[in-house]
Amino acid sequence: MLKLCKRSFPRLLYLAFLVALLRMQIFPVYAQGISFQETPTGDVFSFSQLGYVERIMLSPYDTTQLSFGLPATWALTADSAITLRLNFASSRAGVSNTGEFPGGTLRVSFNGVILRTILLSKPGDFVETIPLSPESLRPIAADGRHRLSFIFDARFACDDRTISSSLVISDSSTIALKHQTVPIEPDLTVFPRPFYQPGSILPSQTFVVIPDAPSEAELRAALLVSAGLGALTGGNLTYRLIPVAQFPAVQNTPADFILVGLPGLFSLLEQVRVPYPLQQGAWAVSGMGAEDGLLQIAVSPWNPGHVALVVSGNSEVGLVKAAQALSAGKLVASVRRDVSVISQVNPTALDENVPQDQSLLSLGYENTPLGGFDGTYAAFFFPASADQVLSLGGYVDMVVSSTNLLDAEKSGMTVFLNGKFLGSLRFTGQTEQVTTTRLQILPGMLRRGSNLLEVYSDLIPIYDCFSPDLSGNTVVISSLTNIHLPVTAQQIELGTLQNLGDFPSLLTTDRSLRDLAFVLARNDPTGWEIASKLAFFIGRSASIPVASLQMAYADAVSEELLKNYHLILVGAPGQLPFLKEINAQLPAPFDLETGQAVQPALLVNYRLLPGVNVGYLQMLSSPWKQGYSILLVSGNSEAGVPMAAQTLLTPARLSQLKGNFAIVYNEQVLTTDTRLGPAKEALGSDLPAVATVTPLPLEQTLPEFDMSRVEERPEWVLPAIIVLSVLSGLMVVVIVARALWVRRNGDKTLASKRSLSPPSGGQ
Repeated sequence: MLKLCKRSFPRLLYLAFLVALLRMQIFPVYAQGISFQETPTGDVFSFSQLGYVERIMLSPYDTTQLSFGLPATWALTADSAITLRLNFASSRAGVSNTGEFPGGTLRVSFNGVILRTILLSKPGDFVETIPLSPESLRPIAADGRHRLSFIFDARFACDDRTISSSLVISDSSTIALKHQTVPIEPDLTVFPRPFYQPGSILPSQTFVVIPDAPSEAELRAALLVSAGLGALTGGNLTYRLIPVAQFPAVQNTPADFILVGLPGLFSLLEQVRVPYPLQQGAWAVSGMGAEDGLLQIAVSPWNPGHVALVVSGNSEVGLVKAAQALSAGKLVASVRRDVSVISQVNPTALDENVPQDQSLLSLGYENTPLGGFDGTYAAFFFPASADQVLSLGGYVDMVVSSTNLLDAEKSGMTVFLNGKFLGSLRFTGQTEQVTTTRLQILPGMLRRGSNLLEVYSDLIPIYDCFSPDLSGNTVVISSLTNIHLPVTAQQIELGTLQNLGDFPSLLTTDRSLRDLAFVLARNDPTGWEIASKLAFFIGRSASIPVASLQMAYADAVSEELLKNYHLILVGAPGQLPFLKEINAQLPAPFDLETGQAVQPALLVNYRLLPGVNVGYLQMLSSPWKQGYSILLVSGNSEAGVPMAAQTLLTPARLSQLKGNFAIVYNEQVLTTDTRLGPAKEALGSDLPAVATVTPLPLEQTLPEFDMSRVEERPEWVLPAIIVLSVLSGLMVVVIVARALWVRRNGDKTLASKRSLSPPSGGQ
């Protein structure tokens, strides 16, 4: 045992040394005197609460920043301050006898105003408290956010490249946002604020309120508002759609409200003190036409710190115009900043009128810088028609301005189209230049409707010390960048299979959703809210300029809607009368009495046990128009419908969808494709269910076997078999016993011979 310990000790010592070395590399060592675990309270917020991600800033120059938004009722005061917790390290520290040396500086700016330049003269942890100056309290960003910026300057490393230093701004650093509460100022021109403030330090919530029995126009207007909110907020707004009956339960909630509906039966409109109140059941605004839309915003009568926005009109046509205008954002006030009258909305028509050449400037984009404070990512949306998607010869001419300060060997840009790699750009670094790089669009990359062009940059300066202001690693994507989408006779044939996993792109063939319609049940507030969330998600994903989708109740679906629109059906089977028209064509038709879906393509189906709720997602090609789709969001009960919808709304679960049929049970997503033919695998075998065998399409009756043709077995056969089996067993035992005896005697003989022979090397 002692020998074993002696042999193992060096190995254990070496292993312990490796573990200690790894811990030194992975976990930073902080000084003992400073605690980094303080929890901010009141109006003091840690950097981590503001979305800051801690990282190491490296010499000679580096930068980082954080942005945040404030509630509309907050006005910062001059007693606000920043408390920085810093850790500075330098390889130069070991050569200093005094422990202090000129190690660099940290420049701190708030809203573009320099607050302080901190001298970094000693390694270790330290704390700096910096008050905010009065001139820095007002945000300069267009979206109203405040910006805190840091520039680390350790230029001494430029003189001696063997010296390196680093600075860590801890995410436990805090900012005390001292403020006064000021009255909220209703202003339509800054919409979607105050409903949505990017990077807000406090969570906000919005309720979209509709009548209890909305007309098709009122429910359509609510869906238009939902789609617009998704696009304008990037999907980051917390909101719900509710009928008036649910309003008393939330009216005292600290939230903003958007009221969508016509005057008359919508009595809630009368409670909001809008600039132009109702008179004799109608809006009375000077100069307003009978079919004009009307937007008015006012302080919420239910919470003075929030607002209420009325989306209405004196007719259904006007109501829809108001909802579309709100979905577009960038509202123009009429005389007052809290009132807007809409005479006309002109949705972008993109069916066959997409120009063959589209510059970023024509699409509404200015020159876009990348690098430094501007970040490393840019995104651009552009449309494409059906013929352009199928035509060959498309390309993107990327026009980029760069400087000769970039390291051409290490810098570059990568471009993606609809999530697929399109190409990359590199720089020569010879002179300051403007370059044009043509990236060919391969077949299958484009999609009809809205397309997304994404650019990622990785920019490294050739010599860091050339650019103390970080401008040396900046490039500009010119607004002259051109997207060429020809319409040619040479076209490709794309696959026509439509899959659930393609949601929502397969439904966004028009940039303004002009060919998308929801089919909903009457008296189904749950289904209405689900539809609003789907519209919100689609609006966010497609970045629509203005919402123009349609809506119909399931008992009144027009021929015009069937022949010209993608359809999204939401509701349990018993709630959707229209379902009877397409039930037989579904991948898994419903038993309309039980609400359960049965797959003819599966040899075994499962009947759900009582009380078990599941969601169903089904996709099929429209029988009324080629290339269009029908998406069904349903369940075996009303409780199952939200399960199905949540799968579409959750990216991690959406990625699991394949084929044309899915069952959702709790966290399980079970998918199949019934177009691939009969399958033996039972889709619902993991569910609380009872198996039911699906009859084969063609039953074959096998002929009965005539037992009389089998000869009778003689009586002596069975005893003979038994005797032979016993004899065989005895024979095996004898053979094994003899083999063991021979081996034992052989070992004894060999041992005796070895004892008689003299030892090797003996005399």
